[in-house]
Amino acid sequence: MSELDFMNFVDKKEFFESEGNDIWIYLYKANKDSKEDFVIYSCLLAKNYIPESLNDTNWDYSITYSHSSKTIRPILTKRHFHGIKQDYWEVAEEIRLFFNLFEDKQNRKFIYINDNGDEEEVIIFEEENVKIKRLFLKEYLHAKKLVLAQFFDGIRYSEKDLSELGTEKVNENKKGNNFTYHRILNNNEFHINEYKSVASVIGKKIITTPPTFKTIVFSEEKKYETFIIGIDENGKNIEFTCDENYLANYFGKNAGNPNYLASIFFKKEVLDKYYGNHEKYSVSDGYLNCSGLWGLRMDNSHNDIVMVFLGDLGQLSYEEQKYWKIYNIPDGKMSSSSFKRNFMAEFCDPDTADLVFKQKFKIFQENWHKKYGDYLFLPLKKEDEHCLGALRIPTKESQQEFDEMVLFVNKIIIDSINVKEIQKDLIKDTDSEEIKSKIKQDFILITTGENKDKGINILIKYLAQVHKVQFPEMKTFLKNLQKLRSTGSVHRKGDDYEEAKKNFQLNGNFIEVFEKILIECISILNTLSSKKYGIL
Repeated sequence: MSELDFMNFVDKKEFFESEGNDIWIYLYKANKDSKEDFVIYSCLLAKNYIPESLNDTNWDYSITYSHSSKTIRPILTKRHFHGIKQDYWEVAEEIRLFFNLFEDKQNRKFIYINDNGDEEEVIIFEEENVKIKRLFLKEYLHAKKLVLAQFFDGIRYSEKDLSELGTEKVNENKKGNNFTYHRILNNNEFHINEYKSVASVIGKKIITTPPTFKTIVFSEEKKYETFIIGIDENGKNIEFTCDENYLANYFGKNAGNPNYLASIFFKKEVLDKYYGNHEKYSVSDGYLNCSGLWGLRMDNSHNDIVMVFLGDLGQLSYEEQKYWKIYNIPDGKMSSSSFKRNFMAEFCDPDTADLVFKQKFKIFQENWHKKYGDYLFLPLKKEDEHCLGALRIPTKESQQEFDEMVLFVNKIIIDSINVKEIQKDLIKDTDSEEIKSKIKQDFILITTGENKDKGINILIKYLAQVHKVQFPEMKTFLKNLQKLRSTGSVHRKGDDYEEAKKNFQLNGNFIEVFEKILIECISILNTLSSKKYGIL
């Protein structure tokens, strides 16, 4: 850009005279250096006030104001505390409440959370600007029948006078349907600084919504996907909407159409998204929940598929429906547990090892705490709660997913053994010979030296000393599982990992092996809970 164009604000002309189509709209912006000082500020105006506002180029509202009227309202106010406390920008409460925006104070932004639980940045505070997303501003303006007045005021300097720039003095007013500004270009006759010429501009533009504007954020128009309900005689998929207004029921509604309770099947991978975001979603036996925003009944008691009723899919948002459709498959079978629950009104346990393990583990923890006042396996810290929530049989033959699941089950069981509590009353190597003679040498707890007992050994010796039971197979399995984690999930894989794989006959069959690992963990819980041993 030439010096003359710079002084004529050529680069700003489109901003002065048009609304633009940028994603973000500045409510405030300041740009200052040795040759320019430019400020943008905004407020809200009643639509009927637009003609009066555009009669002159003066700002209708100042950064220092804090009042409002029927025709002029602040959208952004600078709160001043005269050096006693730090000044800060405050967005009008009405717009925050209108979208129920969450204030992320740490990152200085306001966030909109939709009905699907998805987050979207709406207002962002940066060092020298405050901006709002155009879509949300337009929604608000449309609903409240308001417009945004965007004021601007700038001054620029040049080391050249007008003759050197090849131009003459400028003093002009420009006005359009939605803008007005006054621009001046002249020599620096008052010698305010070392520059020879000075240019200034002051004005405003109106950002509004057309009569044809359609709301998007709060759209009442519900959309529905179609899902595979079967195949035709040529093997092609037959699809039908999940809109319950078109679905049949058992009382004669929409006779001939698919039933609300038609079984729709999906690849099990559809749940990976939800397992991967434990803070937002929870996947349990027969139910998917999104932070209290929505829930979905499902049959997840198969290792490879998920079943959902056609009408229930229609309760999801359209975006969520589209996600599920990616994994839609034409055939499958409802699990026996789902059939009993939904059609026989019977209570029953889940069918898959991951769901059974979670159920058994929860009951075991509750029963142990009830009897002993503590836990055999320490509850996970908040930062590790996802290990239990996301634990599952892998949905594909993936080394990465298998390693992660092995890590999770190790944290839940082995790393969580409550060694501090269970070793309190054990006979130790530091006790007298008389005391140590009461039990077999193998069961004495080693507390010193290189062979000091740790988690698994302490558990096994606790069971032997306190409950008089021995489980060598349990010890072997837990040791092998720990080795699989330490040589594969935590450290670089090498010869030790190859040896660890042999203990589980692992050879790319990740799904099968991890299911067996969970079944063995369930067996441990069942054993420790068995009345035969009197532990619980």
